[in-house]
Amino acid sequence: MDATPDQVRTRADLGRELTALRVGRGISLRQLARGTGAPLATLGDYFSGRHLPGPAQLELYRSILAACGVTDPAEGDAWIEALRRARLSSDGRLPKSVAPYPGLRPFGEDDHERFFGRAAATGDVLDRLRGLAAEPGPSRGMLLLVGPSGSGKSSLLAAGVAPAVRAGALDTPGVRWECTLVRDPARLAAVAPVAAPDGGGFTVRRLVIVDQLEDVLALPPGSGARQAALAYLADPDPATVVVAAVRADFVPAATAEPALLP
Repeated sequence: MDATPDQVRTRADLGRELTALRVGRGISLRQLARGTGAPLATLGDYFSGRHLPGPAQLELYRSILAACGVTDPAEGDAWIEALRRARLSSDGRLPKSVAPYPGLRPFGEDDHERFFGRAAATGDVLDRLRGLAAEPGPSRGMLLLVGPSGSGKSSLLAAGVAPAVRAGALDTPGVRWECTLVRDPARLAAVAPVAAPDGGGFTVRRLVIVDQLEDVLALPPGSGARQAALAYLADPDPATVVVAAVRADFVPAATAEPALLP
């Protein structure tokens, strides 16, 4: 089936038509990632319709189109217009009638498009993570996000930092970042090491986001799950940077742990 940008009305439509365009050219996502320098996960989101290129990714979107054979300026404009229509639609994933706040539950990864007003805080976390990636120092590449219960730590990490990293906010030439969100920190030890490069010329790094680290600190001192989680944080994968949210009232317990004190 030929790809038809004129048929695009929703993000699902755009993902379907972009996929038809790519498949028609016989290009895999990995080949496209190598050709454009875009993270594989980001391309996967675009071609599945889960996320759309924003204004800051317009040049990337054009390069994707060019790699898929769209070289005629008029045809390129039609695909740009298709993206605009998709961004204005409410295709059931984020209906226009949805309230801007989720109530008492924290914002999640699917809420990032309505997670407004936290750009500065998100940027601050990302800047600190870049510094830790360059020089882990005594912290071993770990950042603690501390605040009272209900202050928005989980929302900032899940709806602000995680989508930004998956969209390439930490990527640099030759280095691609993955992101793993761990909501049950007692299962930290089950996080697998970073996979070897896929042959595309990229070095792979990972951000591990740990929500509610206090759940580990609340476990009995002799608990195997507690010791395994703290052992992971004391000696993480060298290609991994960790950011963990912890309630302010658990700071004394955190500073009593050699793995967390630095």
